[in-house]
Amino acid sequence: MIAKIIKGSSFSGVLAYILGKAEGKARVLSAEGVRADAEARDTAHDFELQASMRPNVKKPVCHTILSFSAEDAERLSDEAMTKLAKAYLQQMGYGETQYLIVRHLDREHPHLHICINRVDNHGKTITDSNEKYRSTAVCKELTEAHQLTWGKGKDAVKRHRLRGNDQLKYQIFDAIKATLPKCTNWRMLVAELQKQGVEASFKTKGKTEQVEGVVFTKDGTSFSGSHIDRSCSYSKLSARLGQNLIASKLEEKQAVPNPALVVAKGFDAVVDELTDGLFDSTSPAVDVAELAFQRKLRNQANKKLKRRRL
Repeated sequence: MIAKIIKGSSFSGVLAYILGKAEGKARVLSAEGVRADAEARDTAHDFELQASMRPNVKKPVCHTILSFSAEDAERLSDEAMTKLAKAYLQQMGYGETQYLIVRHLDREHPHLHICINRVDNHGKTITDSNEKYRSTAVCKELTEAHQLTWGKGKDAVKRHRLRGNDQLKYQIFDAIKATLPKCTNWRMLVAELQKQGVEASFKTKGKTEQVEGVVFTKDGTSFSGSHIDRSCSYSKLSARLGQNLIASKLEEKQAVPNPALVVAKGFDAVVDELTDGLFDSTSPAVDVAELAFQRKLRNQANKKLKRRRL
């Protein structure tokens, strides 16, 4: 079970989409505080009336999509999905507000759409603080509690169905995944990604040169590494590049010794010889050329930032 949360200002727009599917492709499962059997515009009016109690809330619409594995399709009846959706809403703090739960039947995997009013029944704004982290935790809890199937990650995503930014994110993710195993430093990784139309730049902490993140850009759209995938954050990629470097050094030193040599010298002695210099505290952690390259990328990123501010 995974959730995608989209904020907006138009109840009528969301409802036109989730209720506008072809006949037999959408079913209203549950409604709270709004008309379930009315036209989309009338249901939108119900939401708007309550939202008007807090006119300062610019985005009172929370459109949440709950998706489940196709392997669980037979188990997920309308009743079971309604129960899961209501449990999710309750734990996310939407227990006392209007919502409409609609199941779509246009994909092989079970999924439903929920239109939620962020202005509750008492006229108070429902907080969205850390909602993505909270949502992930709730989904994990419900998945385990109901023994649902865990998703198979990005490899199982059907790329041809993606559009817009989601498509770009996966294109960048696939490029990194294909390129990373053959790179031992950032220079190599950036150069290889450029061949695939992906640019990379570093984010620094304040006015210092301390790197705290990496940004990938494709077709004019940029994403931080961690927003593409947790494995694509600056720290995770740097760690992987370091592992690749150590592996390549071990290969150069013939990391698979003759068994007779191991017996004669002893295992610890052979390992010491093979890794000699790799973990020497007097050796630089990063070579000078690599540091210069990272500095160049940071300067380029800072120049772009200054131009945007002008």
